[in-house]
Amino acid sequence: MEATLDPLNPNQGLVLDLAASKPGRQAEIVREQYKMLTDPNRRPQDYYRAFVAGAKAAAADAQPERVLDAVVAKVVGTPKARHYRALSDGFLGAWDRDSTLVPVHSTIFALNTVGMRVNPQLGVRDAAGDLSAVFLYLKDAPLSKDVAQPILFAMNEVMSAVLPTARPRILVVRSGEYLDIDKRTTPRSQTLRIAGLLGQWTAMWAEIAKAA
Repeated sequence: MEATLDPLNPNQGLVLDLAASKPGRQAEIVREQYKMLTDPNRRPQDYYRAFVAGAKAAAADAQPERVLDAVVAKVVGTPKARHYRALSDGFLGAWDRDSTLVPVHSTIFALNTVGMRVNPQLGVRDAAGDLSAVFLYLKDAPLSKDVAQPILFAMNEVMSAVLPTARPRILVVRSGEYLDIDKRTTPRSQTLRIAGLLGQWTAMWAEIAKAA
């Protein structure tokens, strides 16, 4: 069965899941991604779609709690309810109500023969006028600042096409924590790290596809 994405340019969320996985579980993570993304009956992108849309609507509303409460209410009694409530609470705690949304785009971060689709969900202008391109990390698994660095680096490398002059950020939504580029890191070190992640992901995906 054909995969539903370009295996040489996975979305950044897929690569971030690999980066955040526990040692020894990388192949399991990519195998599960393959199963979900090649099974037309699973449509994993739909699981959090309503929450992401609700978060965008809440960020643009004077009463964000009302907006996200309505989103959560629609999934009460389903397996999504616990996740949506945790995400809602985390997002409301992190969102600066003096900020406004601005358009943001997706593009490809290319590195030799592989790449990654950079696709932040939020473009944000804060009260001081500074811009951020924010990727929403929605999963249960913890995400540390160090693990996020190569993804943030890749986002920053293509920011002129995503949201010019913006800084890349990842919001760990459930905890309400923003992750930013660590200025102590070097471009060379992060190029090697993202190259390793992309090479690992694409090689695993190819082998899993071959055996499917």
